[in-house]
Amino acid sequence: MGDVVSKEGIKVDMVRIKVILDLKPLVNRKYIKIFLGHTRYYKRFIRNLPDITFPIDGILKKDVPFNWSKECNESF
Repeated sequence: MGDVVSKEGIKVDMVRIKVILDLKPLVNRKYIKIFLGHTRYYKRFIRNLPDITFPIDGILKKDVPFNWSKECNESF
């Protein structure tokens, strides 16, 4: 599934993380959903993920205009 298992425990495969780190700013709702899907996969490794992604999640609400704010960029 993309995790590395060793004596020390389960770790994230850094090749997969590099893909996320190299992403450009999100320009529409489709790419936001893709990005959030990737981050949700790693939720067991990311402490307080819902709090971190809260500004980005807000853009996906119905009838909310797409506005990539400073808070969204920091969350990204």
